[in-house]
Amino acid sequence: MSLLGGTACIEEAPAPLHSFERHGEWIDVWGYDTNPGDTCAGTLPYLDAYAGALSEEFGLSTHLGVYHWYTPDRYIEVEPCPKHALGCAGLNGAFSYSMPLEHEVVHVANIQASPCPSVLSEGLAEYYGGSRTPTSGDIRALLEAQQAGQIGWADYPIAGAFAAYLVETRGLEAVLESCKLSGPAPTAEQLADAMSTAFDSSLDQLFIDFEAWEALECRYSQYRGKIYECGHSPSVVLGAETVKLDVTLDCTDTRTIGPLNNRIWTLDAVRVAEAGIYVVTLEDDSGEFVQDLGFEMTECAKCTDAPSVAHFGPDPVWGGVWIAQLEAGDYFVKLWGAPDVARHMTLEFELDF
Repeated sequence: MSLLGGTACIEEAPAPLHSFERHGEWIDVWGYDTNPGDTCAGTLPYLDAYAGALSEEFGLSTHLGVYHWYTPDRYIEVEPCPKHALGCAGLNGAFSYSMPLEHEVVHVANIQASPCPSVLSEGLAEYYGGSRTPTSGDIRALLEAQQAGQIGWADYPIAGAFAAYLVETRGLEAVLESCKLSGPAPTAEQLADAMSTAFDSSLDQLFIDFEAWEALECRYSQYRGKIYECGHSPSVVLGAETVKLDVTLDCTDTRTIGPLNNRIWTLDAVRVAEAGIYVVTLEDDSGEFVQDLGFEMTECAKCTDAPSVAHFGPDPVWGGVWIAQLEAGDYFVKLWGAPDVARHMTLEFELDF
């Protein structure tokens, strides 16, 4: 059976006996034929911290509930979610065979704050929980055709971009207010009235403003809601002096997350005090360049502020040495690689000019 496709939301889901429980400050994890050793040492703490960041963002102060984590076989057997869905969420928590699937945790927070109609619900989950830059889609048609039920998963990216525009320009509080006014299953007319009231703007004007926002041509990596990654104080400050940062990517390390989609990763935060072109190198303990890892450095800024992004995949020729044009500001740094990577490294930043 294929388990490809999008995600979905449901009101109820069965909860058979589970194999382990992890009680977190913000979200619990129940495993179904899974155990903590099936994921990297940093994954479950990351999920809990991510849930905490979401709770604060959505104006909540309560525990978000339970993340039900299945093996693929158990997921097929129990069927807690609609067929072919990677996961789902409802009043009983989040359900998935993937760990971590942030999209569903966003749904849980959204449900507790103010359940939204499908276009906005899936849009918020994409904005805060992972998506891609849309290449097609008509948000006007999606909103005008709004009915009870789900939007197609192919429309998730454009819904995510629209949610990003709304949160950036109107604020999440206004988005949730529109959801409160419309309810989770409004007619197109009810949704239009609710949005016009909450945003103090006609729907036509919102479409015009969204098109202008889209014209900024931000990629998803620039506009997504980076509330966890950008919620930490910088480890180092970059400027005229060469700076070195110790990094470990190893599934046994408590800061390594995954594996998900055949990848593990680790995160850190830095501040760029002086804009310019930086030479970034990654070396292992023997002094050799590390060429089989990917590197990302993204500024913690809104799309309207044109955030800087440096993104490089593994490269057997040029990997381990990257040239990045960086503006002054706060950034998060991400290194990723295959699940079997186990390596301590030094990440060096040198201002070139």
